[in-house]
Amino acid sequence: MMKTFRKINLREDDTVKVLTGKDRGKQGRVLKVDRETGKITIEGIMVATLHKKKTAGKRGETGIIKTPQPVDVSNVQLVCPRCAKPSKITRVSVKGKSVRRCKVCNEYIDQV
Repeated sequence: MMKTFRKINLREDDTVKVLTGKDRGKQGRVLKVDRETGKITIEGIMVATLHKKKTAGKRGETGIIKTPQPVDVSNVQLVCPRCAKPSKITRVSVKGKSVRRCKVCNEYIDQV
């Protein structure tokens, strides 16, 4: 089975806004991007609570552990660092490099 890679315009440490679900309207920082599944993990969004018991002979975390769960890329939108609004992104070639650009304020998101 071939792996399909989705074109994702998000990177780690980007700020995104959630568009759907119980956390709709919340903003958070991207912790991890998984291009194979098309999912991202956002800090403080979709947090699952796990209750871990101490097991014999094993060390590790015990008690109540909160971990962020992955969210599909189609349910979030990048927040432009310049205009602070959620916007779509275009790719523009500048000096031979592909750079992300905000469609709201037409400013470059990445360093040129």
